[in-house]
Amino acid sequence: MVLLIICTFILLYGFVQYLDGQKGRGAFVFFFFLTGGFHLLNKNWCPVKYADFAVVYLIAVALFHAYNGNYKFFYPQIKIYKVVTIIGLYITLEFVRTLVLQEESLSFALANYRTYIPLFSFWLVQELNKREISSLLKQISVITIISTVLFDLQPLLDIKIFQHANIGRRVNELGLERHRNIPYLAYFFLLLATVRMDFNRWKTVALLFVFLIAIILTQHRAVMIAYVFCVSLYLLMTQKGGKFVQYSMVGVVVLLFAGEAIMTRFEKGGRNSSTLDDIKNVIALNYESAVQNEFEDENGTLSFRVLLLLERGDYMLHHPRYAAFGIGTRHEDSPKTKQEFHFILGTINHRTNLIGQISSGDLAWVNPLMRFGFFGIALFLYLSWAIVRFLYKNKEISNVTMTALLFYLFLIITSFKNDHLYGNMQLFFIYLLIEYIRYSNVKYNKLKLLKFIIRKGRNLNKKYSEV
Repeated sequence: MVLLIICTFILLYGFVQYLDGQKGRGAFVFFFFLTGGFHLLNKNWCPVKYADFAVVYLIAVALFHAYNGNYKFFYPQIKIYKVVTIIGLYITLEFVRTLVLQEESLSFALANYRTYIPLFSFWLVQELNKREISSLLKQISVITIISTVLFDLQPLLDIKIFQHANIGRRVNELGLERHRNIPYLAYFFLLLATVRMDFNRWKTVALLFVFLIAIILTQHRAVMIAYVFCVSLYLLMTQKGGKFVQYSMVGVVVLLFAGEAIMTRFEKGGRNSSTLDDIKNVIALNYESAVQNEFEDENGTLSFRVLLLLERGDYMLHHPRYAAFGIGTRHEDSPKTKQEFHFILGTINHRTNLIGQISSGDLAWVNPLMRFGFFGIALFLYLSWAIVRFLYKNKEISNVTMTALLFYLFLIITSFKNDHLYGNMQLFFIYLLIEYIRYSNVKYNKLKLLKFIIRKGRNLNKKYSEV
């Protein structure tokens, strides 16, 4: 109850700051709640979900602008935000459909629908000025760096610092525990530290190793693969030979100190499953092995996730009523869900200790497929395409913009190990990066124009000198 009162005061502070014109501070409060106090607050400490405070803040700001007739606040300024608006309106229609057809009770349908309201957080971001965007990104970077250092210290301190995920039991022959509770934005700053790394600046090297230690502690195979892919793609796009040499030297150091742990993780993902076995299970559609690896070994494997998606996809294809537009905003815990769905595979629902029938944190594609059908999946895919296209066009502005592209590709690659790709926190951060790029692009275009004029002037001078 004490934390509820504290969170309420923080929420009121954020709204008052917004009304006072300090919109960046208000956005920071929104982000604070969206991340559960930067992953430090346990969900059991407060009777209200921390993300609900973020939803209340967004709705309060929206109502303030609607009351004052400022409808420009809601207008999406770029194509990406227009796509998000279409998705949000589509989900709203799904919510109405769910109620009209009485597929779910109001309380359960609303409880699920509210989790999609932060999609519209681009309203908050697109009205921030350049100074506020830069300040917010700096604040998030400092918090993430400190959080990652604390995450790295967890094995030494033998305590769980961050509350949003579990620390796994021993999973390999070396007796190493998996620390899954990594700060989620550490992946972005890992890539940024990689892009910025320079042996002439020891701070950049030290920062890179802080983040590399973090992903080794997670023992996530998909994360390691995605990171190597993004680094390789960066080298191909930039063709920097010096960077290749430096990265190779860093790789040698990592393999010397953690090579055995990494190889053990790939060779023996669980007690009965190597990475190769995992791939074979997918090809053979071996559901029995997938169930064993998930529930006996407590180790979500690639085969489990792929077969989970195939099972849901097969159900949708054999139920035309749901195939196009999904089952709507039905809740995982509702009696109607338990009565209608009986899937074999699913993530354990820790509230009920039963197999999750709709929701899954194991991959990003099950939730939108089940709830919004193949049409909904198509909308989300189009959103990803629009984001990738925007980031690719602006990748050369700075190291941050290049990292933004690599980070979103990283999210796409790892979408078969978690649901971060369309997560509210990740999308809000992507919105911030998009606005950073929009402000930076003006300067970038002026610089290109200046270079063009200088080049034209040199060509003219050369032409007249030859005459």
